[in-house]
Amino acid sequence: MSASAKASSNGVLTQNLLKRRAGTTIEGFRKHYIERHGKLAIPWFLANGAAVSKASNHPASVLKPAHHGNTSQIHRPLHWTSPSAREKHESTIHLDDWDAIGEVAFAEGYGTFSNAPAYYQEVILPDERRFLLDEAFKHMKVVDADCVGGERIEFIVGGEAVVGYEEWRGVFEEYGGK
Repeated sequence: MSASAKASSNGVLTQNLLKRRAGTTIEGFRKHYIERHGKLAIPWFLANGAAVSKASNHPASVLKPAHHGNTSQIHRPLHWTSPSAREKHESTIHLDDWDAIGEVAFAEGYGTFSNAPAYYQEVILPDERRFLLDEAFKHMKVVDADCVGGERIEFIVGGEAVVGYEEWRGVFEEYGGK
């Protein structure tokens, strides 16, 4: 586990800063990330023990065991959540340069994202290339858990999707978990 992940008896939380593709407006980026990408990623995150999140101010330290596998998006305006987070990261990370955060909480032992690789390669990556600067894992900047805040959008809470994603569940099932 990296130093940027926060471990507790309830699991692990990471925050990953993301940038939008050149030529994409902030509004267009936000709409695509929330209405399309967040939903199409739900079945893959669920298969890998993780989940996705909106506008909740709960710190990771209060995640209950039932919340293993949460995934959230945090949108602009981004801000440091504490003076210590600002002091640690501000000299190397300028939050105005980033457009959103992908936040993932998963149970201890999960987070390798090894399940359903075909769905990831054929559905998730092509979508990331449409609206992100590049594939998320190629450009994201991982920061310490709970150090950046903004508008939180929840997609999975306690291992259960909290938004509709039926279309993508069907696509995922066609892949048979591959």
